[in-house]
Parts: sequence; structure tokens; C-alpha cells
Amino acid sequence: MKKLLFFTAEFDSHIFPIIPLLKNLSNEYDVFCVGIRKHKEIIQSSGCRFVSYPKNYSEKTHLNQKNKILEEIDTENRIFFNSIKKNHLNKIDNSIIKGLESYIHNTIRADALKIYNFKKSNYLFSENLIDIIEPNLIFKDTLENYSSSIAKERNIKCIEYITNNSYGFDYLNSSKRELYSSFFNIGNDSLLSDSFFESLFDEIKHIYEEVSYELNIPKLFPYPTYNLKEKNNIIFSIPDLHSEISLYSKHQNFYFVHPYAKDFQKENNVNISEDLKKFINSNVHRKIAYISTGSFVNLESSFYSQWVKSLIKKNYKVIISSLKIDTDSIFIDSRSSDLVFFGSYLPQKYILENADVFINAGGANSIFESIYFGVPIIITPISPEQVMNGITLEKYGVARTLTIKGITQYTNDEALQQIEDNQILIKERMAYLKKLYWNDNNLKQLIFELIEKN
Repeated sequence: MKKLLFFTAEFDSHIFPIIPLLKNLSNEYDVFCVGIRKHKEIIQSSGCRFVSYPKNYSEKTHLNQKNKILEEIDTENRIFFNSIKKNHLNKIDNSIIKGLESYIHNTIRADALKIYNFKKSNYLFSENLIDIIEPNLIFKDTLENYSSSIAKERNIKCIEYITNNSYGFDYLNSSKRELYSSFFNIGNDSLLSDSFFESLFDEIKHIYEEVSYELNIPKLFPYPTYNLKEKNNIIFSIPDLHSEISLYSKHQNFYFVHPYAKDFQKENNVNISEDLKKFINSNVHRKIAYISTGSFVNLESSFYSQWVKSLIKKNYKVIISSLKIDTDSIFIDSRSSDLVFFGSYLPQKYILENADVFINAGGANSIFESIYFGVPIIITPISPEQVMNGITLEKYGVARTLTIKGITQYTNDEALQQIEDNQILIKERMAYLKKLYWNDNNLKQLIFELIEKN
């Protein structure tokens, strides 16, 4: 029996999409899956063997050195923005343009510092585990830094997977000004020359090399979260929401794992709080808006209070999922308190089954759940991936994205009105995608292509 070894990432959003694949593989192969202790139960539920990462595996390295550099970057960026405020962009001179270029380079450098996290002990752990298990095939998350190089040394085939859309450099380089300015939220890209965008990819690689040298660690391919680098790669997404350009390569193969329908069944009614049920079933003349911006993001209270004001005015009641929030600052007046429900960890599928609009940051899992339940989306992007997702969904006509290139596209009220005016078309397009891709049929073919055929 062939042995397969998975190296996962530490985030929930990188675990849930791979469980159906693990279940199918475990029926035919001896599957080992390495993960953090928090994910032990869900990984074992797939039928594979769980192996725990070391206790301090996710511990960040070079913190003092990184923080010092990041503080310098932050200071330089503040000086630049203060100069723009004083100038009011009335006079565009060379110093403004150079300052903008420097700001973009600083952003790239900061991103590199945050993603680099190489520990020799983690490398040795992975190396030792591979030597003990002797897998026929290794699967690795794009965020995992060690197994690929070890696999190459031992002549073991390695498959990389990504749990969101792949916005790699083949895609970004296909329309450099438009896509790089979107990726980096450059609202005034007209200030920058064509030559700046033409050379940006080389500059990104150079900055990443500089950071690896400063930290004295092995080189890392730039923006690894969005770039698949192995010969065979898996994308946990659907082709319609993916650029064909990023899938074209003479040297790489890309395979899609579609959303797994069984994973979209709503939570057990027994586990849903009576308070939430009561809230959903009250004020039935009002529509339901659900706001959630992800498991790791706490936004300012003003973000929520502005949305609550817009939504209540538009005849919605509001459910907010957030780890930490100042509820007192959210309410417009005492009457609105009965129209807002708060929670840290809420049953999202149950809520979406009842919701009329979903306001989120544009992460892959939230997008797929919205499509499955036919709930129109308003995206408030935070990361580059979420910005690009927003652009893709906007073009497909199933969402409205508030900011692109750092520029406001819609006010809250305008986005809500757009959703209401186009609700029938949005739901039809979502239903089409659900019918086309939310099935369980492509895993067997994928397994044959990746394991048996090779």
C-alpha cells in the first residue's frame, strides 16, 4: 500500500477544505497528516494517521530583528503620508513619486519579513519524519516551508496545494499595471511609470533575497501563499472563479478540488443557541445581514457601527461574528439593540441559510459558503488575496467589493442598493455555480491522475 504524507498549515481555513480529500485517500492508501494539536480531532476524523508538529513549531523567529526593521518601515511610510497630506497632491513632484515607489517597496519588504519563519529544528523534524515514514508521495500546503526541499533531496514526488485562488506571478505579470496596482492597493498608480511596473517582479525577487540575507535563512520564493511551485499542484477552488492565465504553464499541472457538498450541510440544530434562534425568528419583517471578517481579524468598532447604521436604515437586522468588539459603541440608539446579535464563534452555515446578504473580507471559505446558500456578498477586503477575490467575484456578478486599489468603489448604502437591485441575477449565477461544481465526483479522477497515473 502506498504511503502518503501531508504537511498542513496552522490555520483552520487551510484545514477544512482538505478533509474530503484526506477521507477519500484514506480509503485507498496509508495516509499520514502532520498538523498542530488543535486540528488533531478533525484530521483523525478523515481516517488518516495524525502526526503532531512540535510544540513550538509555529513560534515566530527573529522577532527582535524583524520588529526593528518593521518599525523603521512604519516610520518611513508615516513620513511619506504626512507629506502627501500637507501637499494635498496639488503639486506632483519627483519626491512624491519616489515616495510612492519607496512605500510599495516597503510594503513588499514588510510582507517578506512577516512570512519568513525558518527554524532549523522544524527542518530537522520534517526531515526525520520523512525518513521514518518513507512516503511515496508528499503533499504540502503553500505556507509550509520545509518538505519540498527535503523531498527533492530524497527524490520523492511532492504535490503542493493551495486553499484559495492562486494569484501567482504568471497572472500578475499578464497585465502588470492593472493587476499589481490592485494586488498592492495602489490607488494612484497613474503617478508611476510603465517602467516601474515592468521591473516590479524583479524588484520583488530582489527584496525577498535581501530579507533572506538579513535574517541569514534560506531563500523563499516571493509571496508563497499565492504561488504554486511544484510540477503537480492542487487548487481547492472552482475554475470559473480563477484566471486561465495563472493556470497556463508548460512545466506545471494544476488540478482543482471542487467544494464538497456534504461539508456545506448546516450545523446540528441542537448545538445552536436558543438566543440566536430567537433573534432570527423575531422581527420577521426585516431581512437578515450577516457580518464576519474572519477568525483572526478584529476591525475597529466604527466599521461595525457604520454598517449597523446603514443596514437598520435599509430594514435589516444584523448578526455580527467577531472575536472582540465594543458592543456599546455599535448601537445607534437604544432601539437598535434588539436588532443586532453578537457572537465570537457563530454557526455560519445556519446563519447563511437564513441570511439575505453576507458582508465579509473575501476569504475563500466564506465565498464558497455564500455561493452554496445563495447569499449575495459584499466584500470588504483586507489582504491582497481578498482584493483579487473581490475583483473576480465582481466581474462574475455575484458580489460587490467596497475597495479596489485602495479606492472606495461603493459606499455601504450604494453596495446594499446594488445587491438588492441585482438580487435575482446574483442568485441565478450562484445557483449555476452550485449545480456545476458542488458535487463529489472529481476526487476519484483527481486521485487517479495524481497517484495512480504517475
